[in-house]
Amino acid sequence: MKVFRDPPLAWVPSRGPLQSASLGPVALYLGSYLLVSLFSSDPLVLAAAVIGATLAGLGAGCVRAVVFSLKLGGLIAAFLILVNGLVA
Repeated sequence: MKVFRDPPLAWVPSRGPLQSASLGPVALYLGSYLLVSLFSSDPLVLAAAVIGATLAGLGAGCVRAVVFSLKLGGLIAAFLILVNGLVA
């Protein structure tokens, strides 16, 4: 018998300070990381944005989602580096 776990990025209903936060400030806070990532090409700035978003997620208690997202982002980055190396 298989035991299925919840996907790491699935919404889990619960009551706590994270769930009681209003959408506006959360969207502004996380949207700033999104805008920096979209409009910056400096690797140091992008690394700082990734570290900041990671610390925010870990501070919010979303460890599984953060680890999953970092693994997925690392896989996509490795694929892009491989393709750029083959094309160039």
